[in-house]
Order: sequence, then structure tokens, then C-alpha cells
Amino acid sequence: MTTMNYQVQIISEEKGKGLIALSSYKDGDEIFTEKPLVSCQFSWNADCGYLACDNCMQPLETAEENARRLTGNKNLILPHQECCETQKNKITQCPACGIGYCSVDCLNEAYQKYHQVVCLQSRVKDPSNPLIRLKETWKQMHYPPETATIMLIAKIIAIVNQSPDKAAVLSGFNEFCHKTINNDQQIVHNLLGDKFIGQIDVLREMMEYTINTEHVPHWTTPEGFRSLLGLIGTNGQGIGTSAFSRWVKNVTALELPADERIHVDKFIDQLYDQMDEVAGSFLNNEGSGLYALQSSINHSCSPNAIIEFPYSNSTLVVKAIKNIQPGEEVTIGYLDECELERSRHSRQKALSSLYLFKFCYLKMGGKVGHRDVGPLIQIFRDLVRGRKFVPHLRFADDLSSRTQPPPKIPGGPFHKTSKVYYHTRDARRLVEPPTIIAMNKQLSDGSAVSANVKPITPNDVYHGKLIPPPEPIYPDQVGQSIFQK
Repeated sequence: MTTMNYQVQIISEEKGKGLIALSSYKDGDEIFTEKPLVSCQFSWNADCGYLACDNCMQPLETAEENARRLTGNKNLILPHQECCETQKNKITQCPACGIGYCSVDCLNEAYQKYHQVVCLQSRVKDPSNPLIRLKETWKQMHYPPETATIMLIAKIIAIVNQSPDKAAVLSGFNEFCHKTINNDQQIVHNLLGDKFIGQIDVLREMMEYTINTEHVPHWTTPEGFRSLLGLIGTNGQGIGTSAFSRWVKNVTALELPADERIHVDKFIDQLYDQMDEVAGSFLNNEGSGLYALQSSINHSCSPNAIIEFPYSNSTLVVKAIKNIQPGEEVTIGYLDECELERSRHSRQKALSSLYLFKFCYLKMGGKVGHRDVGPLIQIFRDLVRGRKFVPHLRFADDLSSRTQPPPKIPGGPFHKTSKVYYHTRDARRLVEPPTIIAMNKQLSDGSAVSANVKPITPNDVYHGKLIPPPEPIYPDQVGQSIFQK
């Protein structure tokens, strides 16, 4: 894949593919724009009222509607309504299932691409529908914050089924990394850990029952389905869209009088504070998508490019945040700003669970130091101790590496609290009659019992004289009884 300004090349056996700049880019230059091969909104995000186009994830509510829902204030009115980008007059729905789209063009594109297979064919939510059951099963296995969704796999299979050139579509998806485990570093993707072993088989069987998989039989095997989960887990690019954030950006760009600018900025800050109390950090329509070119860009804790969604839909733009010279690799940060500010061990842990590698030695600003007291206190501490203080066994990157594989200890059926359902499944609290496994001899119906056999009776009954209980002494008789004695 070669263009005028960049090229996808093999960087190394360990890192695989990478994007190499063929011309120079300055800070702020746009490197490329790309639409996803497939995208999907997260299951919990969609069911919690975050309205987005099923095809491009563009918001389907106005900025004012978005702000009212996130703040819980139904009487909220936003100024400068002209800054809202949502065009309510263009929003349409699938006539069969009622799924929303931002325009007729998106509806037609989705119908031709995948929607014929995944359409529910009913506007009433039927819990018995196989597709809804698949989605609900996934939701019960993966709670927010979400990083993937089973519906993205359903759309991938639907795209293959509806495509007239199935071989070409399959070839495109096979270009993505399907890695599920890093054998060199003993890393397994967090979607494929031990706690999901039984759940993966359940999802695979439900997927076979829900969607026709005759064109992708290699994806319905246990290992093939795990590779699909690895595909969406390691290559899925997070997507976030918000009508309110686009309104804020447009209002901020307006030329307003100084007094009005102060009033508007204060109003926006108050809205964000209210949203934080009601919705927390879940402010956007969130989902994930697969991008052919973006997936070839490698991670760096000191990246030279950044991914943006300037059009408030699933179309991404890769921009340079540093000067990039010809022949230099274009890199992005797979972690957000908060995660990049953490220790190297924390960043390696996040990268290993999501992307199956630990190459994270630098962050913005250079080498990462360990957390410690201030320099003056360090000098005083070393002076008092008489030697330089070394925090043994405190930081993970200072420990010796483990060469042996981690132990695989099988757990019992109730060794995890999440597996215990006290009212139905806890074996320690089940009360049932004993189950007879074997007997020495079969019991008869009693007709063959010999008359000489003496029946079993209890021991002799005691016939001695019974001692009557003492007479009770009432409180008003206590003093009188003592006096008589």
C-alpha cells in the first residue's frame, strides 16, 4: 500500500507493520483521513440512551437534547443554537426495525452493506430474538467501561454474507492482526483470559445460531472465534462522538464581546460540572471500528501523531503533533493522556492486556523516573542512613524477570465470588435428600419376613417414681420464704 506521502512497511518481526512517512510533515499537518471498514456503537452505551447513527455514529440528538440528558435538567436551554451541527430534518429510520440513521444516504449504505442480515424485522424489542439474546449475553459478561462489542463481529459476518465478492472482503479482514497471545512474553488478551473461557464458547454457539456462517466456517471453530475476538480487541479503534462537544467547539470559535464570552465560558463550565455529577465520564456516544490504514500505525509513549474525529462521526483524521522527517515512522499513543502520565509498569500492564506487547520505555518528556520524595528529603535521608537508599522489591521494573511460565492452577466451581449465586448455585447451601448410589442388598416389600424375627424395639422404659417439680416462688413471696426458713 503506497501513496504519495506515506507507505506501509514491515518494521521488524516483533513490531510487524508500520507507517513510514515519505515526505516531511509539520506540527498540525494532516497525514490522512480514513473511514472504517465497519463500526459499531457499544452495547451498554446504546441501551443507556446515547443516540447515534448505526452506520457512521453521528449523534442523532441536538446539543440541547444531549445536555439535558447528561445534566438531568429537562428545562435547560442552550444559547447560540446555530452552533449545533445536528440536522434533525435529515434523520431517518429503518422502516422494518426502527434503527436510526443520520441521513438517507447512511440508511442506504448500511442496507447494501450489512443491515439486511442484522435487521430485527420488528420495532418491538423481542427478548427471544436471537440477535437481542446475543447482545444481552455479551452485556452480562462485559460491563462498562467497554472496549469492544460482540455486535461488531456480527456486522463483520453480515458484511461477508451480503458482499458479492466475498473473497475480497475476507482478504481485507485477514489483513488485520488476529493475534490472541504473545508466546514470547506470556501475554493473553484481556478478552480471552481464563475468566472468559466458558463465556467464549457460549458466545460462539450463539453466534452460529444467530447468523448464517456458511461463508466463514473457519471463524466458527473455537480457535477461529478466538481470533475474531483478538481482531476486534487489538485492532478496534475507539470512536467518540458528541453533539454537545461540537456545540462547545463552535461556540468557543465565535467572536463575542468580552462580557458575553466570560458569561458563556462560565455557563459551559457549570454544565460540565453538572454532567460530571450525573453521568460521570460517560459523556459521548462510544463505539469501535476497524480501519485498514490506521491499524498499521504502531504505538509510542512519545508519539509524533494523534487521531482525531473532527467531523463528529466515525471518519478519523491522523494529524502530526511533531515535525516528522521523510523515512521516519509515524506513531500514535494507544493510551489516553491519564494513562500516559502513569508509571512505566502501569502503562506496560495496560498495553499488554489490550495489545499484547510491552514496548513502553519512554513517555513525553523523556525517561520515566520512579515515584519518590523530593530531592532535599532524599539528601537528608541518605545522610541520616549513611548510604544511598534503595527501595528493594518496590517497583516491578526493578525486579528480576520470571523465566518460567505462570502456574496454571485449576480452580473449583466456586473459587471466585463472581461464580457464586447464593440462592441457586452455592453447593454449600443446597439442602437435598441424600442420593443413594449403591446398596448391599435390595429391600423387599415385607411379605417374606420370618415370624420368628423379633422386631427392633427401644430399650426398657424407666418405671420409677417421678420426682415432682419444685413449686415456683414468686417475687412477693421471696422475703416471706426466707423468714419462714
